[in-house]
Amino acid sequence: MGLNKVNRPFKKKEVDTVKTRIRKGLVSLLVGALLMVQLPVEASATEPETQAVVFPGNYSYQTHIQNVGWQDWKSDAYVSGTTGRSLRLEGIKIKISDHPSLGVTYQTHIQNIGWQNWVNDGAEGGTIGRSLRMEAIRIKLTGTEAANYDVYYQAHVQNRGWMAWVKNGELAGTEGLSYRMEAIRMMIVTKGAPPPDDTTTFKNVILLISDGGGANHIMATDYFTSGQAGTQGYEAFPARYYVSTYSAGKIETDDDARYTYDPATIWSSFDELKRWLPERKPIMVPSASIQI
Repeated sequence: MGLNKVNRPFKKKEVDTVKTRIRKGLVSLLVGALLMVQLPVEASATEPETQAVVFPGNYSYQTHIQNVGWQDWKSDAYVSGTTGRSLRLEGIKIKISDHPSLGVTYQTHIQNIGWQNWVNDGAEGGTIGRSLRMEAIRIKLTGTEAANYDVYYQAHVQNRGWMAWVKNGELAGTEGLSYRMEAIRMMIVTKGAPPPDDTTTFKNVILLISDGGGANHIMATDYFTSGQAGTQGYEAFPARYYVSTYSAGKIETDDDARYTYDPATIWSSFDELKRWLPERKPIMVPSASIQI
């Protein structure tokens, strides 16, 4: 029996009722079937079956943000910057370590300045302390091994949201529109590997939420451009799902704020889910999508 669709925040009493029913084992066969396939899906998302996308080194990137300053270093396509807060990127650093034959160079397009000179290997691109927005960026690999890898990167832009992934010196962001870049994510893969599979293109998201008592609570959200979210049975969904599991009754974002929510809060906080979903790490392997 699937969950009925609801388009309003859940009351605490309703959440407690559902959690009680779950503890009593009133979970549908469809839920059971999904849980059976969840483990390999989750494992493949963190341990890709193919080695084609593995980069034998470490790379990281750090952004300077309006009213925030320098964020922590990020890597592996995690978001650096902010979304939904209308804050501009002002500066960026990118570096590669543990791979002596590979480096990185990058060039930023800045408000009132235009394209700056290329900088390399952890140097500051952009401006600091001048309140100027970064509008675009180009990134290229350098060194004797550069021909063996591709660098993919994606910009989140004012009025545009997440733009398409680009690679190897192509422009990410906009030029001549006076739009601020707000966030960026980046990934290095072996030459010819497919681009990251952007989770923001998944319209249907299923969250498997542990209640801490040994039973999993299931929440399915309709995640469209309009941001509408509600619960409903799996049978109402198309065949392609994106699956995530949160154990110990909590969910964490990938940004510096590290907000944490228990299951009851998640049920009534679709706005926070909308903020979190596009910011999580993209999945690189097709097996992150399951067929039912």
